[in-house]
Amino acid sequence: MGNRADRSYCATTGAQLLANPSIYDGQLVQLSGWVVADDGRAALYVTKDARETSQTFSLISLYGSAVPEISAYAAARHSLDEPVSIQVSGRFYLHGLSSNGVASAQVGDNRYRFGRLEEVEEWRP
Repeated sequence: MGNRADRSYCATTGAQLLANPSIYDGQLVQLSGWVVADDGRAALYVTKDARETSQTFSLISLYGSAVPEISAYAAARHSLDEPVSIQVSGRFYLHGLSSNGVASAQVGDNRYRFGRLEEVEEWRP
């Protein structure tokens, strides 16, 4: 999906990502979810149910040039109290795996998160 020669995204749903994360590990993906943001950082719940019940095991940390803009957008809409729906694109990595596919220790908040989306350059409400 997409019209950039240097970026073709695999459009997926949060349910598909949760059910088969290894298929998407290291791939450019585009998905919708509910963002929460604070202090210039942002994370995406891939299901509304997970957001409403604060289930961090399906939370994806967002990294990239668009994250400050996403964070400001979500914070202006009080995302810590109310879910803010967005569509975001980036490269997905499953937490707990190193680049060679071997399990690795995670530190900080990442221990409780499902994965991370890097190279986040494109998003929309």
